[in-house]
Amino acid sequence: MVLKTYYKTIIWFVIMVYLLFSPSSGLPKTGMLDFPHADKLVHGVMFAILSFVYAFDSEVAGRNLYKAALLFSAIGLAFAALSEYIQHAFIPGRYGNVYDLLSDVAGIILGFLAYFFLGRKMTATLRIKKAGN
Repeated sequence: MVLKTYYKTIIWFVIMVYLLFSPSSGLPKTGMLDFPHADKLVHGVMFAILSFVYAFDSEVAGRNLYKAALLFSAIGLAFAALSEYIQHAFIPGRYGNVYDLLSDVAGIILGFLAYFFLGRKMTATLRIKKAGN
């Protein structure tokens, strides 16, 4: 049941794991992100998308969104810390640091805020369309 309910969250999580744990030489180079500390933005956006999609999946499943957000925030923080440690200790060319961790946490918070203020309208619209069919 978890796979069916949270498949979007799981897919994004798998993509994140690939991106976070790939050696720096294996990551695509783009000119768009050629500015100082661009990696902080990338970390924040990845975790924001993860928490947004999780909130969406949770609400569609009828879960209490506030409890889900609290639980996921704790899990997300633990994953963020673990990912920084793994990058630092085990991934060639990657270095975990506290600023990446702070970007991850900011992303988790911003993703939930975006969902609370924008995504809930999207979810309500989907429910109305499903009820009409």
